[in-house]
Amino acid sequence: MKTKRLSEDVNETKFSIHPDGSMWTEGARRVLVKGKVLFVCYGNSCRSPMAEFLLREKLKKFENHIDVWSAGIGEGISGYGASDNAVDAMLEIGIDIAAHKTRQLSSDIIRKSSIIFVMSEDYGNFIHGYEQGCDKTIVNLDINDPAGESLKSYRNTRDLLAQSIDELVIPHIWTFPPGEAGRMKKING
Repeated sequence: MKTKRLSEDVNETKFSIHPDGSMWTEGARRVLVKGKVLFVCYGNSCRSPMAEFLLREKLKKFENHIDVWSAGIGEGISGYGASDNAVDAMLEIGIDIAAHKTRQLSSDIIRKSSIIFVMSEDYGNFIHGYEQGCDKTIVNLDINDPAGESLKSYRNTRDLLAQSIDELVIPHIWTFPPGEAGRMKKING
């Protein structure tokens, strides 16, 4: 499959650089061309890794420099695998997340992220409390936790995440987030 270019003529495109190193195109349609997208849930074993791998799969179609990662706010969660039902639900659509290892959210992860998608409003509030002065765009996807439920619940969560990626995530990373333009440093490229 041939990759599509996100920017038609890079030589004439003006870019904005955010302090975290992310790069956005300037113009009528603003596009994240370099940066880190972070998904956050509680344990980093169900929702956020499913979202991470769904977005990675979608971005494979495009030439880009966007890193996608995930983390959880729970304490002592680092180094475990994704839940069995999350692995099974993703394998059904051809995406293998079995190698995923859980990661605990840290100040460093927050600072290195260009935009953050949380699974509930509580996680967004947690980030603001944890990282005082956090100036990142945080978007609530409002996806319930399927932990401990049936494979059917994980399938439903996977499908809701896929829909949220199409309807909320993609427009936020491929359209300049409101309020961000004032914090950007303009570079002629």
